[in-house]
Amino acid sequence: MILISFADTVRLSLLALLAVAAYRDIQTRRVPDYVWFPFLTVGGAIFGYELVQRFSYFTSPWMALLPLGVVMMISLIGYIGWRQGLYGGADAKAIISLAVLFPDAPYIYIGSTVFPLTPSVLNNFSITILTNAVVLSSIYPLLMLINNINSGNLSLPSCLLARCHGVDEIENVHGTLYHSIEGSLTPGLDLDALRMYLRWRGSSLATLLTSPSIHRDPDSITETFPATDGRIDVSCASAASSSAPEIDAGDSWGAAAFLNAVGPAYGTTPIMLRTGLERLSSNDTVWVSPGIPFLVPLFMGTLLALTAGNILIGLLSGFGLY
Repeated sequence: MILISFADTVRLSLLALLAVAAYRDIQTRRVPDYVWFPFLTVGGAIFGYELVQRFSYFTSPWMALLPLGVVMMISLIGYIGWRQGLYGGADAKAIISLAVLFPDAPYIYIGSTVFPLTPSVLNNFSITILTNAVVLSSIYPLLMLINNINSGNLSLPSCLLARCHGVDEIENVHGTLYHSIEGSLTPGLDLDALRMYLRWRGSSLATLLTSPSIHRDPDSITETFPATDGRIDVSCASAASSSAPEIDAGDSWGAAAFLNAVGPAYGTTPIMLRTGLERLSSNDTVWVSPGIPFLVPLFMGTLLALTAGNILIGLLSGFGLY
């Protein structure tokens, strides 16, 4: 027999939305804001009700409000991580939403077994989810190294942090160009910004690669088009053009004009854009750090938290360290 509270049943039903968000993160690296609305409204309503109930069996108001403090702490971690560039805005919203949805660990009774199997830190389920997600994310670089070994791409330190791609594939790849300077791997052009630039020019990567000298000349930009947000699954076939802005004769590739027109494109500078375009036009392969679609380990970490519990505590316990 399975026993679970009504509130936890409602919470668990919202995990279907998290699964959809994780899938979209893999496909497009874009998750619409409305996905998080049910987490915050439904989860917030349940959390508010449970918070009021705590005052009836805790004499200390501070103990009653402890879950609220933990939720605020996790939400702050999510916000700071986004501001520091550790992950994207959708990832931060997911962390905050899960903190509101799961302030306490849900308990599922199946026969004589109680899930999750290992306890939550501070009895807060969102901390367990975040811990599991970080542990799972740490596996990704190892998988990338194995992939590079199988492909014969063993250039250090590139093979530890990036994947080697043919230049002709780049327009359909997520991530950031990386290049090695004096043995140090340095991040460069964001590939979303590259797609924005190509769409702004009304060009394509294949066309640019066949005529880099023409594209390098700012006078070749006679009209411009909507840059979009740089995601892959966008059709620009019917986009209306505009007359080209005034471009300085020394603005190689029209990089500065592009950024003046569209604003900051994922932290791209004119120098970063020019360097990236030069590398693409002069090499057959480039290194790309794909970035981790963090919603995937976050979703998997949630499933593990519901069953195994905190996998870090489980691992430490297995080695007698907890």
